[in-house]
Amino acid sequence: MGMFDTIKCYFPLPGAPEEIQNDSFQTKDLDNLLDNYTITYEGRLIHHSMEWYSVEEKDRPYYGKPEWDSKPIFRIFGCLKSKFLGDIDTKYHGMLRMYTLSKNSETWYEYELKFTDGTLVDVRRIMEKEDYA
Repeated sequence: MGMFDTIKCYFPLPGAPEEIQNDSFQTKDLDNLLDNYTITYEGRLIHHSMEWYSVEEKDRPYYGKPEWDSKPIFRIFGCLKSKFLGDIDTKYHGMLRMYTLSKNSETWYEYELKFTDGTLVDVRRIMEKEDYA
């Protein structure tokens, strides 16, 4: 398990039914910071950059309520907020794997993508278990 990043892919994927093409994929081949990315129709990998910052205790949702002292987990809720910084073309160069599980058929869909000078140039569906890295 652990942390991963999420990718929404608009570039056509071979062998992907509409359900999968419209789904989000996970990858461990990027920074693994729970960041969000998009692969555009043109095959560019875009990072949706966010800045995270701490929220003072007095501004958190359970501050001053009974839950604050009775269950320490409630002190964590609302401790971080984010600010969208913008979309950044990563100009990614190299191989990237992404995967998802079909909610309808419980079929595993894993793809290996090759980026050259920032553009997706090849997509291959990984079909066999022995192909997994």
